[in-house]
Amino acid sequence: MLILASATIPKVLVSILITLTVTLLLKYFWNRRWLYYYAAKLPGPLAWPLLGNGLAFRQGRNEFYYQLLRHIDVNPTVFRLWFGPYLHIITSRPKDADQLLTNFLEKSSFFRYGDMCFGNGLVTSKVDVWRGRKKMIIPTFNQKILNSYTDALQKHSKRFVSDVERSYDGNSIQLLPKIWNHALNGFCETFADIDADLVVGQDQYLTNVRRFEELVLERCLKPWLYPNFTFKHSPLGKETTKLSENIWPFVTQLMNLKKMTLCDNSDDDLKKKRHLNHLFSLLAEKYMEEEDVAAELQNMILASTETTSYSSGFTFLALAMHPEIQKNVQNELDSIFGTSDRDITLEDVINMEYLERVIKESLRLFPSVPFVMRNMDKTIEIDSHVFPAGADIVVAIMNIHMRPDLWPDPWKFDPDRFLPEETEKRHRCAFMPFGHGSRVCAGVKMAMTMMKITLSTLLRKYDVKPVSYKSLKEIQLDYAVFMMPKDECQVVLEKRKK
Repeated sequence: MLILASATIPKVLVSILITLTVTLLLKYFWNRRWLYYYAAKLPGPLAWPLLGNGLAFRQGRNEFYYQLLRHIDVNPTVFRLWFGPYLHIITSRPKDADQLLTNFLEKSSFFRYGDMCFGNGLVTSKVDVWRGRKKMIIPTFNQKILNSYTDALQKHSKRFVSDVERSYDGNSIQLLPKIWNHALNGFCETFADIDADLVVGQDQYLTNVRRFEELVLERCLKPWLYPNFTFKHSPLGKETTKLSENIWPFVTQLMNLKKMTLCDNSDDDLKKKRHLNHLFSLLAEKYMEEEDVAAELQNMILASTETTSYSSGFTFLALAMHPEIQKNVQNELDSIFGTSDRDITLEDVINMEYLERVIKESLRLFPSVPFVMRNMDKTIEIDSHVFPAGADIVVAIMNIHMRPDLWPDPWKFDPDRFLPEETEKRHRCAFMPFGHGSRVCAGVKMAMTMMKITLSTLLRKYDVKPVSYKSLKEIQLDYAVFMMPKDECQVVLEKRKK
């Protein structure tokens, strides 16, 4: 009898475990029944249980990007994809973008996978943190403060050109690594108010950041790595943890350098409001903790340097393939500077109107953030489409930028699309490389200033020519958190003959 009883116990336990598992699954699916109901009403490819449409993206992050573009091309302007258990509704309608990005501010659930690198800063934080943090930090984006950065940005753009001249072998050169490195140094002397010559480890920091971003996207494409337990023990999880440990010491270095010079700015109101100085004042007043300051600094480094660097790289490539437009830019620069080699002033930046249109046209074709993702906390209906609570919304910015009804002959590189009279004709969400709504990038004007100074400093001295690409369609893209040219902006340079 005892033997029979002991043999029965495991069976009972297994039965209990199966019953409990089935009960929990049924409860899970029941609680999400409306999500499945509305998802079934949307067009989209067949999704597998648990995996969703993950098998379509199994070849990695760059294949994911091209496959996603193909899905958008062949499906209606609103359709659905499943990433594991997460429903994503993709839209390329400006009207949807306007309402969704205005009314829904919570970032996608996938953003939590970047916490080890980005922390809980303004760009990536949840809405409850973002609301309070924005009010505290927005004073650092006062236009007078941003204008005071012009000299430092000019200094590091000149260093960028000098670096290019030293390393150029006369055949071709990859501009992007140098643009990003000097943009980071420019950040140190502007937002962080630190002497960039005291900072070390820039190249390794940027390499680690880019690799971390690649791994974040790889995780998003592997539903079995969504649970922290399986991710933590996977090779990808171990590499991600190691990268995180190597990234944060760079941020700590900047904070320690700042602590050494905090008293130097006591009589300069503009310097007091520079980003890191202001963060330390919030720290002193106990509105923020030190880890909050580190997260905000890290967010701002990447938001202000990575996106502008990639956008500058795409603009150089576009100008290399359109010599007549490049010549127009240089004619504008010549009209501003003449034959003088003087430094760029804020007034010069303002007068670079044609260059600004060129940059905007490049951003239209190659936005460094091609998709904006938000999480829905309530159900909303737009026209005949229902966007249910619990879904993640993907606004396909790049595809909106390429809609023929908004942008005739969309692959044509035409800066005059951004003449004031042309811009007024379009929907306000027809062009949104920096996002839209109250979570739009706060440093839009600063980004434009940085790109103008970088581009004009090189174009005043050199003509830029393509290496292999003959058209914009041929540019190969590398996609992680941000989108960059795969060849890292490889071009040929020729000294200008004025």
